[in-house]
Amino acid sequence: MQREVRCARAGRVMWRMWRFWGYSSRPVPDACARPGWVLLEFWISVPTASREVLASYEWELDDALLSRRVRAEFVGSGARIERTVT
Repeated sequence: MQREVRCARAGRVMWRMWRFWGYSSRPVPDACARPGWVLLEFWISVPTASREVLASYEWELDDALLSRRVRAEFVGSGARIERTVT
């Protein structure tokens, strides 16, 4: 799931998202972002998931980014399932 975050806070946001919610993240190489912003990709490993539950992961990520522990200004949306376990 990709979100655009202010450059000055990107490292802190990535660390806190890992520590408190278990989301891995990395800057997206060669991504076009607004000046002063960086595009980060977040992902989380879950034992089972279906395409129908993608919205819940989107909401969870956005809630975590807005939480008191992270407080990230961000824009963006979009999620995908890499592999479905059935």
